[in-house]
Amino acid sequence: NEVVGRFCITTYPKDNIAYLGFFECINNKKVAKYLFDEVYKYCKEKKYKKLDILVCNAGIQIRNWATEFEMDKFDAVLNLNLRAYYFCARTAARYMKERQKGSIICISSVNSVKYHSKRSAYNISKAAVNGLVGTLAVEWGRFGIKINAIAPGYVRTELKELMRNNVRLMILGDLSPLPDDAVAAVNRAVSDTAGNTG
Repeated sequence: NEVVGRFCITTYPKDNIAYLGFFECINNKKVAKYLFDEVYKYCKEKKYKKLDILVCNAGIQIRNWATEFEMDKFDAVLNLNLRAYYFCARTAARYMKERQKGSIICISSVNSVKYHSKRSAYNISKAAVNGLVGTLAVEWGRFGIKINAIAPGYVRTELKELMRNNVRLMILGDLSPLPDDAVAAVNRAVSDTAGNTG
């Protein structure tokens, strides 16, 4: 692992693969372009010559009744859950168009189609992610770029474990997927054998 500026690179020289993770909320197009340029430059220097996959996975949820929801908090949710996805996806697509190939995954949520109270900003942002994916799939399919959404419920992470005092979850039992299940879904969606997009 190597930390370079605002991103982390994990390299596998034997397989000629590099995985990169951003340490920043990229909800500004200038920041997105800068970071992708830096990542691309780093990859070329290290002989990783192409951008194959982008996974947009950042997200926040702030709960309150819609009638009481503060607009600055509403904007914060949409900035990260939607704007950042849009900026990253379109920036990555510019690189992918050059080689007529690439795959983009946007993590949506079951809350994009199954709604709960006090989550208006989150639900709206994730429903919009589905619209973003469908729209860009139509635009970018001609360039060999696949874009898909994966919409899990709760994933059993450390953050989820902090919520164990939620009585309803304890009564129903924990049927939420493990992180490895979510990774497997992403791997299937980005594989060359998966022809679906949107």
